Amino acid sequence: MLKINSIKNISESLITYDYSYSKEIKKYFTKDKFFVEYISMNTTKIPNHIKIIPFLANVAPISWFAGFDIQIEDVDECFYNSLMAVKEEFKKYYPTLVKDTQVKYNNLIKTEYSANKSAMLFSGGLDSFTTYFRHRNENLDLITIHGADIPIEDTKQWNKVLSYNENELIIAKNKKYYIKSNIRDFYSFDVDRLLPNLEWWGQIQHGLSLTATIAPLAFLNGYERIYIASSETRDTRKQGSKILLWGSMPETDNKIAWANTVVINDGELTRQEKIEAVVTVARNTQDKINLRVCYSENNENLNCSVCEKCIRTSFGIMIAGDNPNHYGFNVDASIYQRVKAFISNGFKSPGNQLIWKSILDYMLSNNNFFIFEQRDIERQRYEEIIKTLKVQTNSEIKKLTKYQKFKLDIMGRYPKLFNQYLILRKGTKK
Repeated sequence: MLKINSIKNISESLITYDYSYSKEIKKYFTKDKFFVEYISMNTTKIPNHIKIIPFLANVAPISWFAGFDIQIEDVDECFYNSLMAVKEEFKKYYPTLVKDTQVKYNNLIKTEYSANKSAMLFSGGLDSFTTYFRHRNENLDLITIHGADIPIEDTKQWNKVLSYNENELIIAKNKKYYIKSNIRDFYSFDVDRLLPNLEWWGQIQHGLSLTATIAPLAFLNGYERIYIASSETRDTRKQGSKILLWGSMPETDNKIAWANTVVINDGELTRQEKIEAVVTVARNTQDKINLRVCYSENNENLNCSVCEKCIRTSFGIMIAGDNPNHYGFNVDASIYQRVKAFISNGFKSPGNQLIWKSILDYMLSNNNFFIFEQRDIERQRYEEIIKTLKVQTNSEIKKLTKYQKFKLDIMGRYPKLFNQYLILRKGTKK
């Protein structure tokens, strides 16, 4: 059993949660108690049955897989029902892992508030901009969460995010809101071990976590709709006769709701289709779009332009016929060698393999790729990548080695120490 003892405002914007749990499940939690801070917002008058939503959204999935009940006082009736619906959806994918657990409450409270605005989770990445352009006419509020993709202790990268959001001209007229939370730090690496592939955040947590953490802000601002940009399509999540589970997908996100607010998983397109959509907007409007896709610890600029995600996005823009250097990257014709090096080593996950499969499909049906310098040489390299992708996208995913599992274990158990190691390693390379 995990029991919520109290919900308190340490300041106008900072909400903390005091909870206790039995010794059998102690291993799943760190000493850092869950908190959420809604920067520059006064949350003191928000009722507890709304304030409980961020905590419940993040801890409930752990209870489903670890097998314990949760005891709370009050909760919004709509959110409770939606949480149970999400649980049933996860159970379809993991029938033997999802346990028969309960959220025990004292009161289900039906909540109503005036809701006529739209908001979206915004990172500045490809997914975000695709959704932004699809709903630009709704005058979207843009919400960015510190503690999701960027660790709370990484103030350097976070300050870059703030600077980007506040200075990017294309989103200058949209209101921005910022949330800070230890959504990835309040639980231990033993939670990752609840899944065979150790991918708790990506596979289970992030869709429910990110959207429901907005609930108190939705109460204050009157959000009728909250958009979360889609990852991949149902077709690209197919592996044989199976559909791969992802932590954010229409089947789960579209079930999330509370009071008068609904969540919408938006833009179920392949990554390459999204690139083509963004490139089309840039060409038609002449707007300069700086994509922010990189979270590498080596990143000194908007994007590092050398990590797998940067290279993959840059290459996607190239094969859509445009210059990636017009979208916040710094690459040249050597990108062909980098792409080939990445894909020749095989893929680390089915999701990553599916993304490159959609890139291959696009390359086979389109031949209007961007040329940096020498058409004949680059065309030859383009054809070599097609050949390599045909092999690698049909190869089995490599299983984690004992060393890789050990490394992930160390990273999970001592994340702050590992981050310090990365900083030191980076310093010695200069």
